[in-house]
Amino acid sequence: DPDELVKEIRINKLDGYTTHYEKVRTRPSIDFAIISLTSAVKKTGDKIDDIRLVLGGVAPVPVRLYKVEE
Repeated sequence: DPDELVKEIRINKLDGYTTHYEKVRTRPSIDFAIISLTSAVKKTGDKIDDIRLVLGGVAPVPVRLYKVEE
């Protein structure tokens, strides 16, 4: 139904993770990213316990980098 709107999106918080988003653009004045990378990292000291990486702009949907995470 075209009259329905998304009113809320809920995202589970990843306790203990540090997150980061980086995007590459042609010019700073353009908000659209050519490519982007989102990361969530859980560390104990200098040891990475878990990492999650997702690329945007490389496919019709975000692409999770499972092999890189391993």
